[in-house]
Amino acid sequence: MKNITIIVMETWDQLCDQLLVLFQVSFWRKYELLVGICLAVTFVVICASVKYLTTWKSPKKRRTRKNSSDTEAEDDIPPPNVFGSEISCNGGGDQNHSGHFIPLNWEQLSENKMLQKSKEFYQLMNLRRTVRSFSKEKFPRKIIENVILTAGTSPSGANQQPWTFVVVDDHQMKTNIRQVVEAEEEVNYKKRMGNQWVEALKHLNVNWIKPYITDAPYIVLVFKQSYVRDADGNKTYHYYSEMSTAIATGIMCAAIHNAGLVSLISTPMNCDLALSKLLQRPRGEHLLFLMPVGYPALDCTVPAIKRKNLENIFEIGRASCRERV
Repeated sequence: MKNITIIVMETWDQLCDQLLVLFQVSFWRKYELLVGICLAVTFVVICASVKYLTTWKSPKKRRTRKNSSDTEAEDDIPPPNVFGSEISCNGGGDQNHSGHFIPLNWEQLSENKMLQKSKEFYQLMNLRRTVRSFSKEKFPRKIIENVILTAGTSPSGANQQPWTFVVVDDHQMKTNIRQVVEAEEEVNYKKRMGNQWVEALKHLNVNWIKPYITDAPYIVLVFKQSYVRDADGNKTYHYYSEMSTAIATGIMCAAIHNAGLVSLISTPMNCDLALSKLLQRPRGEHLLFLMPVGYPALDCTVPAIKRKNLENIFEIGRASCRERV
């Protein structure tokens, strides 16, 4: 019964990844009602299965509870590990879950200093641009290591730090990765994405050809960890792994720009299985982003686009007149 529960959870995680693709293809627009019903039924069945499996008790245990008034109240309290001894909810790696706290290392700045630093950081980040044309010039790997250390300072759900940053600088490996990505991206552009999505990308002048994968001296493949295994093979499931990894990637993007380099956050759709196998990643990891990192090419150009003004992205959280009424 325990193994069935684990299989259900792993299958659900894989299903969620594939649904992200399904929601954006032209098939969805044609059969959205049918697909919606199927998805709803699938979700209900999975939820019901998990609920049954995680609350199942042997007949012997049920008889014991029925005859004991002291234990009947415990029915409302989930057991310490409802999924069995193989799964831990205590996190993995070097995270500290012992409840030990240390003083916060923090310095209060003057308001003038805060305004100055916030403005300077905005001005720095406002110069950041997504780049698709890279120089092949190399730079010390220590810079990439510092950038990834910075990404590792990101907050994460339950402090589980559910990310892996795989750095590739070998040309043959980059060539193999590019072949996988371009093959899938061609199908994405021609069949999966649909006309509306492709049209939305036209002003960026992009397609399925990805020369930056082999041109940039480094590419970083960002994997979320749905779960990890310890030395004994026991699983630790991670919560909010995708959101946590995305936040860390954003911090890494800022760190790359701060270091004087350029990058691109790409989402190689449908490449997870092939690239995970190519890079020999464990089963609990799933590819989210691929980021080339380096110097811009001498003839590099970027689209003439503008960022939204503060008025378009900022509001004070007050109730509207309609809500107050």
